[in-house]
Amino acid sequence: MKSNLGLFRLLTTVVILGGPIVSQADSFRCGSYLAREGMPSSEMEEKCGQPDVVKTSEEPIIVRRPDGSTFSNGVTTTHYWYYGRGPNEFVARATIREGLVEEIELLSARLIESLHLD
Repeated sequence: MKSNLGLFRLLTTVVILGGPIVSQADSFRCGSYLAREGMPSSEMEEKCGQPDVVKTSEEPIIVRRPDGSTFSNGVTTTHYWYYGRGPNEFVARATIREGLVEEIELLSARLIESLHLD
């Protein structure tokens, strides 16, 4: 993974300038490439490089029976890829499920700090 020094500097700048905590986006630019929701995560990694930070979450898959009761039927894994995009730019978070980019958000440093990504 890349050094977090650049990401730290970016986050420090965003904290000083303030701004919204989360901004919904359906795409973001990495270099000359446009990363977008719905694309394969392998394509995003090929075009944008490895994320600066990766967080993984596993959640149970809950199924409801006809009688209304529920049971766990395995787990689903969600990966959160964080890209520091340079000075004066918000950090991009891509939510990856089943090999696809499901959601892209632009995050402020206040939210990043609350997630303990350092």
